[in-house]
Amino acid sequence: MGHMLYFEFSWAILSTIGVANLLYGLTIIAITRVTPVSLVPIIVSTAAAIANGLCYYAFYANYPRVNTAAASCIADLMWLVQEAGITFYSYIILTRLLPQRELVYLKTIFWSLLMAVAAARMIILVNRIRAILDPSLDLQRLINGMHIGYFVGLALIECTSATFLIRTFLSAKKISLHVSHRAALFRHLMRSTEIRQAILALLGITRAVTYFFQPTLQASTNLASQIDRFIYTLECLFPVMLYIDILASRITALSHSTQHSLPPISARQAPDPDRRIATAGSNVSILENDASQELGQRRVTKYSSFDSVAGSVVSPVNPKARLPFDASEGIVRTVEFSVNRTRELD
Repeated sequence: MGHMLYFEFSWAILSTIGVANLLYGLTIIAITRVTPVSLVPIIVSTAAAIANGLCYYAFYANYPRVNTAAASCIADLMWLVQEAGITFYSYIILTRLLPQRELVYLKTIFWSLLMAVAAARMIILVNRIRAILDPSLDLQRLINGMHIGYFVGLALIECTSATFLIRTFLSAKKISLHVSHRAALFRHLMRSTEIRQAILALLGITRAVTYFFQPTLQASTNLASQIDRFIYTLECLFPVMLYIDILASRITALSHSTQHSLPPISARQAPDPDRRIATAGSNVSILENDASQELGQRRVTKYSSFDSVAGSVVSPVNPKARLPFDASEGIVRTVEFSVNRTRELD
């Protein structure tokens, strides 16, 4: 197969998809800003581009066995980064939202499953190297079995994250029913979480089933392996969904914030002396003093409370702390502030 060109194989197309997703990610952070959540699809896409390119080098071209084994090793490590890295999207969001006790539960489950997934991939890596260096060894059954455990572990991580996320958003939504724009934001977050996690869990389970029938190392020679290649292609495209989720969350938060940040027309015609406007850059927030009667005889801001000089927001969890707030930070800051703000209103 050494005479066949690189782009004659699907691995070249999959690698190109990874490069394209990387460029999309760089465009998004150029428009918004760099955040931990926005880095997840970028890192995942980079790993996919490297892994799929090296797969051609290791399994479809004629190179010395040592070079092939080294390429296979790096490819397996990059596949681990790609497939396990996606799970950090939900994990990063949850670490900013969960109370301390639930966060301990999440970290225990998440890292235990992740270590099991990494161990399975390391076993796959070692046995692929052995099979390359000594073609007489029949290790395909062992490799397939490890892949089944590997993909099931990834699906369990996604199901765990989905459980914590949906519980958190549902609880915040129930509390915020009297604040319509917050309820709408949580509905959006719940739907996007359900769709995202359901797709990932389905991809993991499907690949676990199809890999059971994988006949040879990285060769698509039967129906099951063809289905597996199709599912993996969808997995390579998944960062696009994460980019959509980041931008959609930002747009949803901004649209509802804009609708409810300005006073009524009558109030703008006849200003209330008890009401003042605080401006932080391009952000405008109405601070309502009469909220003390409505919310337990204490002065709170109905929406965001901005520092007019530093452009910071008062943390509803720790009022002494001032957090930088910018809707361009994307979903993490938006969700963290909305959930905490809703809990305070309760």
